[in-house]
Amino acid sequence: MGMVATIKSVDFTGNHFIARGTIALAGSYPGSGNGDVLSFVNVTGPVLPSSNVPDDVQIYEAPAAGTAASGLVYVFAPGTTQANGKVQVFATYGTQAGNVTYASLNIVNLSFTACFSKNPI
Repeated sequence: MGMVATIKSVDFTGNHFIARGTIALAGSYPGSGNGDVLSFVNVTGPVLPSSNVPDDVQIYEAPAAGTAASGLVYVFAPGTTQANGKVQVFATYGTQAGNVTYASLNIVNLSFTACFSKNPI
């Protein structure tokens, strides 16, 4: 798998845990497999105090000042557990990126915000 999450912080609200962090990419994007697995199990950083599947995950580029972003769109498709959700990468509207290396997509500094319910919905 080519995506590894690092949690930088976990905030607590009345009903949710909100985790923020970065995603490291390695290898190739499996365009024909409907995305690359992004697991929230065994991540580096603070431990998630929830075993629920995330309710919402926003993935975005955070390039350094003066660095151009790739312009790609990232969609998180929740799995049945925290270990098997997938990130889909779209190059243009409705067209998923093909089987290419992450380096060739020119993706820089992916970050995420993920929301987990304290209790199942």
